[in-house]
Amino acid sequence: MWAAVRKGWSNGTLLIAGGVLAALGSGACVYKMEAEDSLKRQFNQALNESRVDEKFLAKNGGALHSNAVTQDPILFEATVTHALGLMFDGPIALRNLKKGEAVSVLEESLGPDKRYSRARSYKEGKPISEGWYPGEFLAKVEPTITTL
Repeated sequence: MWAAVRKGWSNGTLLIAGGVLAALGSGACVYKMEAEDSLKRQFNQALNESRVDEKFLAKNGGALHSNAVTQDPILFEATVTHALGLMFDGPIALRNLKKGEAVSVLEESLGPDKRYSRARSYKEGKPISEGWYPGEFLAKVEPTITTL
């Protein structure tokens, strides 16, 4: 065995093999670092998209934790198809909705992946709160047309 090592050292085969292994190792490290950087970029992009935008802050007097009712016009009426309960919480989340509850949708396609809608909830016909709710859990209610 030592004879093979001595021969490999003398003709450079051992050095070439070591160089190839070092190059493969550094390539693997670079690949791993690029993959981690890509994940970090995706995470930061999603985080930035989910942050409260300037328009929302302006409407609510700069309050991040506001669910105050605004004077914004209603796009359409909707009913809640899935109640999320305590699973859905956050500074601008519309909480405590029940399945079948009526809400007014004020904006669509907000937040990460544009999956949220800003809606207004009511109690006894009076608006009580506004916030974001997953748009896929709000079913648009078509207005009824009555003829005389």
